[in-house]
Amino acid sequence: MINDITGWIVFDECPNTPLDEIFPLSRRAACLVARNKDNTTNLNTNFLNIQGAVEMMLGLDYHHDNFINAVEQLAEAEFTNEARGLKAQLVHEVVAYLNRMGQFHYFIVSPFVRKFCPDAKNLAPTIEKFLPLRLKHSAHRSIDAPKGESQHTQETQAMSMSAIGSKIFEPKPGQRHNMLDAKSEAEQVMFIRDNWKKCYWICQFLTDNPKDVLNFSLEREHPKIMEEAFLILERVLPPARA
Repeated sequence: MINDITGWIVFDECPNTPLDEIFPLSRRAACLVARNKDNTTNLNTNFLNIQGAVEMMLGLDYHHDNFINAVEQLAEAEFTNEARGLKAQLVHEVVAYLNRMGQFHYFIVSPFVRKFCPDAKNLAPTIEKFLPLRLKHSAHRSIDAPKGESQHTQETQAMSMSAIGSKIFEPKPGQRHNMLDAKSEAEQVMFIRDNWKKCYWICQFLTDNPKDVLNFSLEREHPKIMEEAFLILERVLPPARA
């Protein structure tokens, strides 16, 4: 009974809203479960598997929202301890986000999901692409638990999501941002603040293969990660009628 939805109270938070109009996707996923509680035997045998995946998605949205709030504050912050604290918060949110993403990876490759969605890994290319960041830094660091990486790689991976490691600003589509265009100290300050509005904040992850570099932006990758997660939930829990 413990893994059977009939032993639990599950509510639809948006009973009058069509499923495809519910946002964020983590809320849509929770509604998907509620609307299917009488429609699929999977919820009678693997409710905890599915509910856990929904909570992983809720966690991804939670850390994404915290990250974006900090970015928006940095766009207005003075160059003080407040700004340094906000930058440290970004690092913590990225690490926590990757841990939730890593949990979803293991849901994807679980015996339950493989039984009903054998091609699940192929449906989640973004999650799988950035899994090494979780395995080599946020779950544990390669510098603490090396598995054949060179010393240089261990050290650069340790800095990837560390407060002391430098980060990359990559202009968003349609934006141009070059500090060299600043003609005065005041303009430099403006450009630095505009980084947070016009650019993605990138954690760069290196490997022993110089051609194998991962540039992770939580802001940029989050929509794709959530779409992939929801797609897999749909496969193991077909959507009910709105």
